[in-house]
Formats: sequence, C-alpha cells, structure tokens
Amino acid sequence: MTWIVGRIIPFGYAVALSDIRVTLRDDSEVDCLQKIYAVGPFIALGFAGSVAIGFSIVNRLRQLLGPTPPDMAWEPDIVAQW
Repeated sequence: MTWIVGRIIPFGYAVALSDIRVTLRDDSEVDCLQKIYAVGPFIALGFAGSVAIGFSIVNRLRQLLGPTPPDMAWEPDIVAQW
C-alpha cells in the first residue's frame, strides 16, 4: 500500500511525505523509490502504481507548466482540473 500526505503549514509553507516501498514482480519489496516530484512552482505530484505511467505524468505536467516567471505561480486547483 502506498501513502502520500500533504499539508499546508504556517508561514506559507507545505510539507509532503510518502512511503518509499515498491513491490517487484516476484512479490519482493524494496524501500527505494521517491514518490513525490516537483512539477512547477509550488506544485508537487505524488503517484503510486505504474512507475512508467507516473513518470510520464510528471514529465507531461512539467511540460505543460513550462517556465514560469519567478514572481508567478500556478493555482493548484486549476492544475488539478487538467
């Protein structure tokens, strides 16, 4: 089972935590995988399941969000609707 938790904390910051365990085809388990990735200013993506699909989504969101001026940021609600 994968878990990813995010929470806003005081003073304009947030924290995201996840497990790092992956189950291999032979049903063995290894603690080795990062599951939270920055995709844009102030936006991170966490995923579970297919690593190939997860990385495809991370890369696609990074392309869609593209270079953002330093004084601007995407609204997470709008990105989530995509």
